[in-house]
Amino acid sequence: MDGIQVAAGTTIGNRSLEVIDKKDNRLELADKDGKHAVEARLTKLAAEKSKTSLELKKQMKALPADSERMQQLQKELEAISIWFRTAAAADVVTVRQR
Repeated sequence: MDGIQVAAGTTIGNRSLEVIDKKDNRLELADKDGKHAVEARLTKLAAEKSKTSLELKKQMKALPADSERMQQLQKELEAISIWFRTAAAADVVTVRQR
């Protein structure tokens, strides 16, 4: 959120930026009049990797820190993290003008 505020020169406090959580993996930016808007959404692959990451983290909470399974899950989680850091933007997110 901070990056958006800096780039747009706006804040939630001055009411020119509004956050509405719709439990959806997307970001929508629109002007006050709703005449111009841009939507960014995770690709299917990125959404799947995000879901897998959350599932791995849940599993890890129930394991001893030194178990072999914990180490395996940490490697899987790191691989997902690396993918998000190194994948082409088009592989992670789609952007469209509305």
